[in-house]
Amino acid sequence: MASRSPIKEDWFITKHPVEQTHHTHPHPQHWFLPGLCSELLLYSLYIYDCMATSNSTTTKFADNTVVMGLIFDNDEMAYLEEIGIIGGSGLDDPDILEGRTERYVETPFGKPSDALILGKIRDVQCVLLARHGRKHTIMPSNVNYRANIWALKEEKCTHILVTTACGSLREDIRPGDIVLIDQFIDREEVVMAEVVVVVAVVVEAVAVAWSSGMFQEHLFVGAKEYAVTTKRAQTFYDGDLSSPAGVSHIPMAEPFCSRTREVVSEAARSLGVSFHASGTMVCIEGPRFSSRAESLMFRQWGADVINMTTVPEVVLAKEAGLCYAAVAMATDYDCWKQHEEAVCVDNVLKTMKENANKASSILLTAIPLISQLNWDETISQHKAMAVSSVMLPKH
Repeated sequence: MASRSPIKEDWFITKHPVEQTHHTHPHPQHWFLPGLCSELLLYSLYIYDCMATSNSTTTKFADNTVVMGLIFDNDEMAYLEEIGIIGGSGLDDPDILEGRTERYVETPFGKPSDALILGKIRDVQCVLLARHGRKHTIMPSNVNYRANIWALKEEKCTHILVTTACGSLREDIRPGDIVLIDQFIDREEVVMAEVVVVVAVVVEAVAVAWSSGMFQEHLFVGAKEYAVTTKRAQTFYDGDLSSPAGVSHIPMAEPFCSRTREVVSEAARSLGVSFHASGTMVCIEGPRFSSRAESLMFRQWGADVINMTTVPEVVLAKEAGLCYAAVAMATDYDCWKQHEEAVCVDNVLKTMKENANKASSILLTAIPLISQLNWDETISQHKAMAVSSVMLPKH
């Protein structure tokens, strides 16, 4: 295990509050990163007991900024503590952990998908969570992504490794192949844009029929209904009183932790597992599979693989300042490929059963490698990005 050196104290300055109320919180200090913005709190996913129970903290500053939410206190250090694992369909076997214990938790955003399973992988403390529940009863749109990420952060996870089944949109990504994705396309967020495109295409017809009134009503009602297929909360900063204050404009140019991905790549190479070192995942709402027209369109967009869960999971991990990497396993060719059977549940399960050991082996090898490295700088960078992305309210 690498030495655990904390963040240097000279990274921080203190902004003294004019008024502060707290209940049984042992460390009410609030810290700031100089050079980013003196008005930005250094946020983290602080323990739920300090948020949703009598232990909550509210701070009012001289400029009338009021903060209630996630706080880094001076005890939170930038070193690797535990590694979270989110297991996807058929890839959430708890037997990979030694000395397992279970913990059911609550978060300000509700319950996670299932119990947190705590244990060790080659002497590294890990926390396993089944994304869809251990009985696979939660469909992609109903996964409580915010509660899942929050709960893992609360367990002191600095890294999250996830597995996910996916469809292949490329000839060279065969069923059973491993893809270490580095980009995503959020299909869920595209729906409103497509409505706009449709409106633009029929603009001449709109002009002709506009006077009827009925056309206006149907057009906008239809657009509204189409847009609400985006069902997933993509931020912790949602304006709710129990949520962190402000708005997070988190950068997504590099959604995944590049350094963690490098370690996972090294693990795959050491095992002799054939894998694709990068790939763009298009994430659809589900739970249905794509139509052939959609599948062909996603290929034209430049997507390599397709699933239903990467977003908002990776976005929330980024907001939380975590090192997040995904091991995707292709189970089928979706439905774009001629003379190939279209994706169906039976074939997906069959491919997963035959190849799940690949993903598990990569995780079992990557986790000890991660623990041997010093992550101080990487973790600090992720946290700093999360902090600098938040715009706090002014009152």
